[in-house]
Amino acid sequence: MPIIEIDGKSVEVPAGTRVIQAAQKVGINIPTMCYMEGMEPFTSCMICMVKDVGKNKLVPGCSALAEEGMKIVTEDDE
Repeated sequence: MPIIEIDGKSVEVPAGTRVIQAAQKVGINIPTMCYMEGMEPFTSCMICMVKDVGKNKLVPGCSALAEEGMKIVTEDDE
């Protein structure tokens, strides 16, 4: 089970968990329009973009899978 950090909060999630689901688990809301729980990600609206600090890039929170050691920032100047 990977452990990731979202906005400074550590969370352990089952393999295959999406970043948006991990965020919800620690009470962090990532806005979306196209995401529906239980459906495959459509990744079309890009409202859920978050920053993967380790990779220094923006990723869609609705489709990015949580990976061990990942550090996510949900609000950033980018």
